[in-house]
Amino acid sequence: MGIFIVSDQHDAGPSSRLDQLILDHQEHGFSLVEDRSYQGQRICLFNPLDQRDSQYIVLEGGDFIFAAGTFLFDGNEGRVALTAFFRNFVPGEHCLRGTSGHFALLVGKGGRLYCLSDQLGSMKIYHDANRRYHSTSFLALGQMTGTLTPDDYGCYQYVWNETVFGCRTPAREVKSLPVDRIHEIGGVLADYPIRLPVSLEGNGYDGLSLDAIAEAQNERLIPYWKQMLDLFPEKFQCALSGGYDSRLQVALFKQVGKLPHLYTYGRDNDDDVKVARAICEGEGWPIKVINKAARQLDPDEYAETFQKAFFTFDGWRADGLFGPAPDLQDRKDRIAGGKVLLNGSLGEIYRNFWYLPNRSIKARSFVQASYSRYDARACTGAFAPGEFEDILIEEMKSVLGTGSDRFSRAEIEGLYPLFRGRYWTSRDVALNQRFGYAIYPFLEVDTIADTATIPLRHKQFGLLEARMIALLDRQLASYGSSYGYNFLNGPPRGYRIKHLESVHRPIFLRKRAYRIKSRLQQEKYYSLGADYISRLIDPGFPVMGRLFRAEGINDPEAYNRMATLEYLFQRMG
Repeated sequence: MGIFIVSDQHDAGPSSRLDQLILDHQEHGFSLVEDRSYQGQRICLFNPLDQRDSQYIVLEGGDFIFAAGTFLFDGNEGRVALTAFFRNFVPGEHCLRGTSGHFALLVGKGGRLYCLSDQLGSMKIYHDANRRYHSTSFLALGQMTGTLTPDDYGCYQYVWNETVFGCRTPAREVKSLPVDRIHEIGGVLADYPIRLPVSLEGNGYDGLSLDAIAEAQNERLIPYWKQMLDLFPEKFQCALSGGYDSRLQVALFKQVGKLPHLYTYGRDNDDDVKVARAICEGEGWPIKVINKAARQLDPDEYAETFQKAFFTFDGWRADGLFGPAPDLQDRKDRIAGGKVLLNGSLGEIYRNFWYLPNRSIKARSFVQASYSRYDARACTGAFAPGEFEDILIEEMKSVLGTGSDRFSRAEIEGLYPLFRGRYWTSRDVALNQRFGYAIYPFLEVDTIADTATIPLRHKQFGLLEARMIALLDRQLASYGSSYGYNFLNGPPRGYRIKHLESVHRPIFLRKRAYRIKSRLQQEKYYSLGADYISRLIDPGFPVMGRLFRAEGINDPEAYNRMATLEYLFQRMG
């Protein structure tokens, strides 16, 4: 929840920009909580869109603590959690022990100002080149610096892989702070390392049966669900689809005796909608079906809505800002009346997400197998595939803490939460926190813990997660899924064969699959047609044209993201 912006008061330039930022945030529904000075810094704090009481406390001597996002400490939330954390806070590698949730903290204590994110770093803190400005808002940093220009490989990562990795952003002038550090703002800059309690080594699960491992994982999750219901007695909002993760979440709710408000996305004939409805009809539960594409806005209305979405979604999101209709109202509705969003992202920690065999792999081969969603022919000469891969490899080695050019199988499993979760999932985390409370149970380090060391044979075919669901509630597991089978009996032989064909597909075929598929696509989103796009950007792509050949991008989602960047830089460049 909330947003903070910190500006060095010794720098005379940005004061009027910050005043304008306050007005911009208020215009879009983010109310100002505080505009204050602390140790030569001007600090502006904002409530999220649901306007709950701010997670902000002022203590003796003008010290303070502010949480953007959902901050929990020692089983408490809100002011109680903030006060207890502040009293215990001493910068160091273990200072986040006892915390959970997804947040960024701004702490003024003893005349020194610190900022830090949660243990996984799911809430990014942005800064300029000289660290004069800091904020949880990417756009705020862009407006404080005065102009934005493209970071070539930040743009390439976003357009092709839906996010940016490491400390990069799409703009050269804005970076994010390293997520494994506590940062001091002003005066002598100091970074304090944080040790992440996630294991990539060990054999504690060797020799255990599938049931034993499933039971152990459930025993880790059930207390978390009970704690969430104690902290937030309001009704939760939870999606239900045809997949594993939402089913597991609902099974955990049934286990602790409280049903959330359920919703699903799609058209009536979509598999997710049909499965979700079948489950709810069988259980006698209500469910809300949301078809985002049902209403087609006219071009003028679309342009107005898009500009609101641009600010509210902080300039960019994984699927781009263009599309049938920006889902501003949907996200506001999810948290209306004090509801708390529970999101199942990253549940693939219990499955073979990468579809790779049970062996180590060269780092470059891993990148080529899993991050080759690009088409070099749709790029200009500014793109070099080798450099694109090198940058990703170095970021992966950094999060793993290894210098090796070969990843073990446990390290490959670890890259799912520590790399993809930290940089891809986290963007959605940060954006949802701008609306209100949002909980991501599978993104918690205590949940991730040692899941990278679970033998792969138990994760294969979704066996482990299906068993977890069945042990919690056999009836819920017995309903069909969008995979074509139920989670009680498991996948049939034909499905397993097809799955293994994907797992053992050669690297060179994986590397080329995206290019072949995307070149066969011909249609782009209706909202990227001339009548729509010309109201928002120059359709000749004068900025992104230096990096991309727009006519060569047939993937509508990649085209969407490229157009999103074009709008960003045409507006703020």
